[in-house]
Amino acid sequence: MDWFAQTLTALLTALVLAALLKAERRSPDLAGGSAVLEYSRGVRWFLRGAAIAFALLLTWALVAAFLPGGTARDVGLVAAGFLVLGPLAIFGFFEPRVRLAITASGIGGRTAFRGRREVAWSDVTRIRYSAVSANWTIEGRGEKVRVSRYLVGSASLVTAFETKLPPEIWRAAVDAWRKHPG
Repeated sequence: MDWFAQTLTALLTALVLAALLKAERRSPDLAGGSAVLEYSRGVRWFLRGAAIAFALLLTWALVAAFLPGGTARDVGLVAAGFLVLGPLAIFGFFEPRVRLAITASGIGGRTAFRGRREVAWSDVTRIRYSAVSANWTIEGRGEKVRVSRYLVGSASLVTAFETKLPPEIWRAAVDAWRKHPG
């Protein structure tokens, strides 16, 4: 039975990653002449489900703590659940709010943890890509916008970099992005 659980886990992981990569390659929505980057509906529902599962796990942990007969196995299951679902729950509450727009003047919108951010193309001083966190960091004068690779249409950032910025600002980041296709 252990092989079944491992196989199922591997298949579910592969399906989630494939959906994320498919969303990245989709064209962004256009609103008022600007490309709007946001998580796909499926990703938003998945993150909300993880937040609900975390709340249920927390309830189970609190109930198990006050009931007699709790075993080490119960404690281990709860601890493993917190390790897996905790970060997903945090993202489930904050990440679905992300909505960024690429306009002729710059990039900006609502980010997950830092609220509203905006950087004009004329103010961009540095662009980095992190393969570990799978996000772009666009730095301007006093501002910083991080854009997840998994936002729908995030690949359109490369086009914006190439048309709006000098190559010395974006070339290393785009090369790093192309080396790590997902």
